[in-house]
Amino acid sequence: MHRSVLEAVTVAALAAPLFGQSDDPAIQSVLPARLLQAEGSASSTLPFGFASRRIQIAYGRDTIGEDGAVTIAGIALRPDGSLTSVQQGSWGITLEVSTCTRAPGALSRTFDDNHGVDRRQVFFGTVTATPVTLAGAPNRFELVIPFTRQFLWEPRCGGLLFDFQVQSASGAGFLADALTDGTESYGLIANLGSASAATANHPATGVERRAPAIDLLLATTIAAEPAPGQGIVSGYPWSTVATQMRVMDVYQAGALVARLPQRISRLGWRTRAGSTHLGRRYDLKVTLSTGAPGLAGALSTTFAANHGPDATVVFDGIFDSIPFQSGNTPSGFELSLPLTREFDWDPAKGALVVDLQLRSITGPPVGSFHGTNSIATARIMHLSSASAAVANSAPQSYAYTLALGGVATPILPEPEPTAITATSSFPWNTTNGMRVQYAYDASALGSTGVQEIHQLGWRLDSSNTVSYGPASYPVTIDLSTGPMPAANLTAVFDNNHGSDRVRVFDGAVNAPFRDGPVAPLDFSITATLDRPFRWNPAAGPLIVDIRTPQGLLAGTIGRRATGKSGPGAMRVTHRTDPNASVADLGPQNYAFDLRINGPWCRGHVEPYGVPCGGLLALTRGDAALGTTDFTIELHNAPAGKIAPAGFALGKASIDLSPFGAVGCTGLTTGDLGVIWFVTDPAGVARTTMPLPNAPGLQRLRFFQQWLVLDQAAPGGVLAAGGLQITVGG
Repeated sequence: MHRSVLEAVTVAALAAPLFGQSDDPAIQSVLPARLLQAEGSASSTLPFGFASRRIQIAYGRDTIGEDGAVTIAGIALRPDGSLTSVQQGSWGITLEVSTCTRAPGALSRTFDDNHGVDRRQVFFGTVTATPVTLAGAPNRFELVIPFTRQFLWEPRCGGLLFDFQVQSASGAGFLADALTDGTESYGLIANLGSASAATANHPATGVERRAPAIDLLLATTIAAEPAPGQGIVSGYPWSTVATQMRVMDVYQAGALVARLPQRISRLGWRTRAGSTHLGRRYDLKVTLSTGAPGLAGALSTTFAANHGPDATVVFDGIFDSIPFQSGNTPSGFELSLPLTREFDWDPAKGALVVDLQLRSITGPPVGSFHGTNSIATARIMHLSSASAAVANSAPQSYAYTLALGGVATPILPEPEPTAITATSSFPWNTTNGMRVQYAYDASALGSTGVQEIHQLGWRLDSSNTVSYGPASYPVTIDLSTGPMPAANLTAVFDNNHGSDRVRVFDGAVNAPFRDGPVAPLDFSITATLDRPFRWNPAAGPLIVDIRTPQGLLAGTIGRRATGKSGPGAMRVTHRTDPNASVADLGPQNYAFDLRINGPWCRGHVEPYGVPCGGLLALTRGDAALGTTDFTIELHNAPAGKIAPAGFALGKASIDLSPFGAVGCTGLTTGDLGVIWFVTDPAGVARTTMPLPNAPGLQRLRFFQQWLVLDQAAPGGVLAAGGLQITVGG
């Protein structure tokens, strides 16, 4: 087990060298995942054998064992199982981390070619190993490197790349446990003579298929954390002897260590002090939802009545827990469940409902688990049925201590008691070009913590009941840290920017199709940034400067977005000129609701071209690697007509007017093939396209267009607009 890494830990504390171990509140996440409780097949003196060398080690998406985004606050390495002790040693290093641009087994011999745009230095200083006697293979993770800057890793974006630049070394080397069988995608290259080398000289050619076992120290938000010595234990459901059970735990915002919105990718539970867990197999279904505010004090004995409308099955299958022994204090969260589907939860909107349906258990009895009584927690149970609709025990003001792993997704501005919710078209529902600049103070964030921004998302107007999308907006976005509070925003756009201004996006912002009303928390308009931006709210407001040259693209359907008039948020606008230097509207006490870091690298779909005959082309699901439900659909077509769907590697622009189809354009060449369909009675055709989990498909771009053969149409043909689809981009 590794050192404590909390979401709230300070940069100063993280900068201090750490060595050793203790029971702690962090979620276990080992790369490669199968080494969590198993010794590796080899060992490695890299990175901590000697000085003056540079080592890059890449771990692919498959090494983590799941796809959910994680926030990494540090790493830990463990001694090889052949050792009986660790000797004194220290190393002066620089460590950089990024999302790898290449497959781990095909790294470039030029180090910088392997880094992604999110490259950042996460540690600079001395790593120290002090003597310790080891208990035997697999050893605990002893050598800890806390990050001075957290790193957000989205496995679907690419592999995780560690770049160790070792400038000095003294004392004994550190022989790390490692894997070399090549089952997962991992790889290592090095220069054995220089920490600042540009190219590798090890191995002699290619990539060494070797990976040290690394424990990711995940930033963790804890719910229902009791005061020291005040924890109350329970066996339901993890240590029960019953064959079936249903347990629902509820956590209100007051039960959390941190209260920012979360994109949850992992859940963790911990045993009581001194408890032994021998490892068990659970057949389990887990559903998460946002319950009503104050739910803990008004819990119904009917399970479904407590769930919110966003109830989502996040795990359904077999969960193998690892064996472990906690110390004299409550353990870390070794009972760690990677979710098969992430869940967005905003504590300000209501309680987190965790519904555990245990269908069977295999394995030896285990110790009890840690929890607390609190007015902000509650649970109900059925002690003999996984599918029961009604609990057979009364509500209790108790819940397990719960760790949430994933990514914080703050929403700006935070709701204020006097805030006025209002919608605006600028710029997401306009057909002309414009420039809009928004400013968000630290007070609008509700936290002073540094934010690493990878994606921006805007909330749709949920009061509108008509269908929406697909929508596409060509835009550029500049971000900076403003030099003055949002309240001092001026009509001169450039005067509001800080010295760290950077162009973070230049392309098309897109939003998917939605049937009818949208959920209140639907941030469908998203921009995954071309380069991340680091915002320190304590240094000034976040300036979001959006320019759209033409507004909403023809053939797509827009909608107003939701914002607020309240403290800490302002905007200025020029309503007709995207290149204006001075606004013609504002400053106004208003700003869009802006979400930082929703799901990114889920694929990208951009409509292009103009349809004829009223046809509408759209997609559902994510164009992400490994997805099984990505669907391309045609709507608004005549019923019972032949509808070919063409696929190509490039765009086309073929005027079909000479063939009688006036105003229609062929937008693909069909060089990847044509699939033939017949529209249903509602005038709809669709095809589902499972996308293999193959790294070679990452960022593959292809183009699609529907045609409809209809004798009643001019020239006998109708044409939808085209779809530009980027896999995992």
